[in-house]
Amino acid sequence: MYIRPTEPRPIGGVLDDAVRLYRASFSRCWVLALIGGALSGALGVYATLHMGALTAARGATSLAGLAAAMARLQSVEHTPGLWLSDLLSALVWLVVRAALIARQNAVASGEDDTLGSALGFALRRLPGMIGAAIVWGVAVVVGFCLLFIPGIWLWGQLQLWLVALVAEDSGAMQSLARSWTLVERNWWRASVTIGVAGIIIWVLSLVVGVLAGVGLVFFRSDPAMVLLFTQAITMVAGVFTMPMLTVALVAMYHDLRLRRDGGDLAARVSTLKKQA
Repeated sequence: MYIRPTEPRPIGGVLDDAVRLYRASFSRCWVLALIGGALSGALGVYATLHMGALTAARGATSLAGLAAAMARLQSVEHTPGLWLSDLLSALVWLVVRAALIARQNAVASGEDDTLGSALGFALRRLPGMIGAAIVWGVAVVVGFCLLFIPGIWLWGQLQLWLVALVAEDSGAMQSLARSWTLVERNWWRASVTIGVAGIIIWVLSLVVGVLAGVGLVFFRSDPAMVLLFTQAITMVAGVFTMPMLTVALVAMYHDLRLRRDGGDLAARVSTLKKQA
């Protein structure tokens, strides 16, 4: 049984808490991660087949076939079909991750929930998530255009917006403001914690890349099989990796709430005592 910390913890403690929450919530999250991976993989396969990349590469050697496929994709990267596929993938990303956060936050809060309720909540809040994502994206892109460093700083300041939106059922701008308030004066703590989770996911992605290379050897005469094999491996790996980043965000959110809201509460209590 998972027990949420009642006082702020150092970075190592937050990471340990994230691991414990991951273990406690995995049984609630793996189906969601599988659904997200399957939908994203299907969209990727559809987009590739729709653009005719594999048709152009058929009959060539594996490396030449894949090179032809990439060239074909680059030639049609601005077509409506590809834009639609990218848009649907982004929406799947938002809904699945919001549902994952909802389930992980329910475990952290000792609440009962269901797969249907988590998905229903994410779908109902999709317009707000889209609005917040657009504002976040514009702010970060503008920051990166301003000598890069402001973009990194803004990314860190606003990285908890999705958790705030789900956990507090807040609006788009309120969730962004809440992330800013929580991360303020804790930028390095939050960024290092989430960065460690990102490095773990990156290492696992390298393993997936190696396995995809194995598929290239076995199916080198059939680029379509290489694509399907790679998507299958990515989907299976996503069952384990997709909840990792969200659980780190949830653990960091609750730690910063203890630091921020707990500190504000202590200050109010102290003020009341002085007035008394």
